[in-house]
Amino acid sequence: MPFKVNTIISTLLFRTLSGVALLLVAIVFTGQFAHAQNSSSDDSLFRIEFEKERLLRPCGPGCAPREASNECSDAPNLKTALKLIPNQPSFEMDDVWFEYLPDHGEILEVEAKATWSLWRQPVGMYWLKVKINRGFETLDVVSKSLEISECDCDCVVDCAGITVEAKYPEVQKDDVAVFRIVQREIFSSSDKIEWAVENGEIVSGSGRRILKVRATGPPGSQLRVMAVLTKDAAECRSESELTLPIIERIEK
Repeated sequence: MPFKVNTIISTLLFRTLSGVALLLVAIVFTGQFAHAQNSSSDDSLFRIEFEKERLLRPCGPGCAPREASNECSDAPNLKTALKLIPNQPSFEMDDVWFEYLPDHGEILEVEAKATWSLWRQPVGMYWLKVKINRGFETLDVVSKSLEISECDCDCVVDCAGITVEAKYPEVQKDDVAVFRIVQREIFSSSDKIEWAVENGEIVSGSGRRILKVRATGPPGSQLRVMAVLTKDAAECRSESELTLPIIERIEK
C-alpha cells in the first residue's frame, strides 16, 4: 500500500513540475517575441525610424492625384529611407553591424541609414526586422511595420473617337477593299475591335485594326463597313462607318 501511495505522489509531482517548466518556457518565448515585435520598447537598444510611415501607390493611366500634396509616387518602385537610432546616446558602436530582414522587398543600402524598396508591392502592411549584432553576438532584435495604400486619384475617361478609312474611294465587284481604323490615341492590347460588313465578306483582319473585305454586292450598291472599338480600361465605346460605291468590274 505505501508503495502505491508513493507512486501516485511521484506521478503528481512530476506532472506539476512539467507544467511549471512549460509555463516558464511560454513566458520566456512570449517575452522574446513581444520584444522583437516592439521596436520602440524602452529596453530596446535601438529603434527604427522611417522617412515615410506610409507609401502610396501611383495613379493609373489617365489618372492624376486628387491633391498635389498627398505624396503619391510617380513610379511603382515604392521606397523609403530608414535609420536605426540608439535609445541610449552613449551606446558604444564599435564592431556593431545590422542585419536587415524585410518580409518583402529589399534593402538597397546596408548601413545605419538604409533604403527599403517595396518594388511593385500591393496594398497592405509590411514588416522590417533588424538584428543588432556585435561581432558574432546578437545584442537585440527590433521591428517596425509600414503601410502601402492606394493614392487618392481622379481619373478622366478619354474615349477618343475613331475613324475608318479606305485605301481607295471605290471598289470593283469581287475585288478586295482595304479598310483601317485611325485613332487619336495609342492602341492598347486590351482594346477590343469588332467589324460589321454589308454587301461584302471579310477576307482577313477580324478583330484587328486593318480589315480586308471582298465586295460581293451588285454594281451600283454600297459596300458598307462599320468598326466598333471598346476600351475596357476606360469603359467606353467608339464607332465609325464608311461606305464605298461598288462599280462594274473592269476586265484587263
